[in-house]
Amino acid sequence: MTSRSRTVLTAIALVLSFYSTTVFADEGWVSLFDGKTLDGWKVNGGFASYKVEDGAIVGTTVEGSPNTFLCRGDYKDFVLELEVRCDPRLNSGVQVRSHVYEKDTPQESDPKKVRKAGTVYGPQCEIAESAKGVSGNFWDEARRTRWLDDFAKRAEARKAFKDEDWNRYEIAVQGNRYRSWVNGVAASDYTDDVDKSGFIGLQVHGIAKGQGPYQVRWRNVRIRQLEPGEQVRKATARPGEILRITTRSEWEKAQAGGGYRGDTLEAEGFIHCSTPKQLPWVAETFYKGRTRLVVLRIEPSKLTSPLKWESPPDSWEKFPHVYGPLNLEAVVEVVPLEDLLPDGIRD
Repeated sequence: MTSRSRTVLTAIALVLSFYSTTVFADEGWVSLFDGKTLDGWKVNGGFASYKVEDGAIVGTTVEGSPNTFLCRGDYKDFVLELEVRCDPRLNSGVQVRSHVYEKDTPQESDPKKVRKAGTVYGPQCEIAESAKGVSGNFWDEARRTRWLDDFAKRAEARKAFKDEDWNRYEIAVQGNRYRSWVNGVAASDYTDDVDKSGFIGLQVHGIAKGQGPYQVRWRNVRIRQLEPGEQVRKATARPGEILRITTRSEWEKAQAGGGYRGDTLEAEGFIHCSTPKQLPWVAETFYKGRTRLVVLRIEPSKLTSPLKWESPPDSWEKFPHVYGPLNLEAVVEVVPLEDLLPDGIRD
């Protein structure tokens, strides 16, 4: 082995060691759903039904029921992650720092309307069909009854939600600041001083007479409570995925053309990818100093081109190579590169 090869391998080992102790550490994440039961959850507000099916929480509308919420905890500052799939004919949401009225109470936005005791109220991160362009915004449920953030200039956020598919939500609540990301796209970012803590809740919206039943599903629900001033990481590496660094313009071109080819497929016959642990070394070695970089988060089981694990010359480390175009369906999320790198890896 040459001295240069030993130097490269040493660099890889150091970066992988650092990355494994930062990103893949437990970091305080707690699963809120075991995939089998609804233990620890409580239904509030209405009488829509909730059950567990195929590792997901399934909420089903019931005619005549008001908005219903499957609730848990009392949480103050936290990051909440989950995946949701909702019938396009139904809208839903995720309550944070929310409460129930202890007695019949006039609604703040319309005092003539009295909210019954037991009604859920508080900030709700919206889940709705893509055409509405509001997913990821926050609605003040059953209280001020208005949007808490302004999406007028957030074109990318308005189209981030995918109908008839699983959507990944990340919600960060810290102090008076509320943030959300939908499929890795930054959505809400606003401040509000009204609620200091409260439960989280998964909504099944009420429906009009003669409609439904409709369903909404949630899975991979987990939470990490935050200390005051603690930095919020917007994206967390997930074991099993493979990653591809590219520019945002190249990804937009791929979306328009129906597939991603990168800059090596024609010359080398495959698209270079990496694992989450390999990403920092790849970023430092090949992309340092470049801007507007994003990471394609790829689900290997959805690839239509062959995937091979191969080592570069003079290296023991195996990297994932995609031998053919990368189909868009395999890219489950696109995030800025810096959101997946540990602090201190990239300037």
